[in-house]
Amino acid sequence: MTERFRGLLPALLLLTLSGTVSAQDDLATRVAEALERGERRHALWKGSWSAIHGVGLAYNAYQSSEASRAATRFDARVGAAKSALALGAVALTPSPYTDQRAAVAAGEVRRRELPYAIDRVSRREAEDRAPRNLLPGTAVNLLGGLIIAVGDNRPADGAISFATGMLSTGLQWFTRPQPVSRARADGSLGAAAAHRDVQITVLPGGGMASLRMAW
Repeated sequence: MTERFRGLLPALLLLTLSGTVSAQDDLATRVAEALERGERRHALWKGSWSAIHGVGLAYNAYQSSEASRAATRFDARVGAAKSALALGAVALTPSPYTDQRAAVAAGEVRRRELPYAIDRVSRREAEDRAPRNLLPGTAVNLLGGLIIAVGDNRPADGAISFATGMLSTGLQWFTRPQPVSRARADGSLGAAAAHRDVQITVLPGGGMASLRMAW
């Protein structure tokens, strides 16, 4: 019985490793798809908010010279400055997916390194959605509101400018895509977060063997 088990052990090991390689190939495909999906959603987010701020900039630039009321022209100049800053910030926002996606597509990321690639992208997504990223927009909106409230002696209009600006800032922050983190959380990339280990133990005497694999 022991000799028969010894003869079956290599076949069992080969079968298990073959299944593992197949699973890792599937994991590599799922990781590549998740990164591609993230790239598309980031491009959509960036394009959408660039268009929103671009329209706001054009409208405020027009109103700053063509509006009939002096107060409206003043507010439009403040709004144009805020829109220009927001547009520049969005346009310069880097994608957290580009580098890892290119590395995976080029075969530069080995199978055993896929979990680390997913970890890096997930951390970047979390950093992009960190509350501290609201601070620059809050500072710009607060400054714009104070210019109207104090500089033009219209506190109510300054408060409205600050509130509407914060609404836009909050929505822009909240809509930052997180497809990789969500795929990881719902189990689509569950294997990418698992510990990878192979251990084969043959006990003294050859009577028993244990095979432990975790991926």
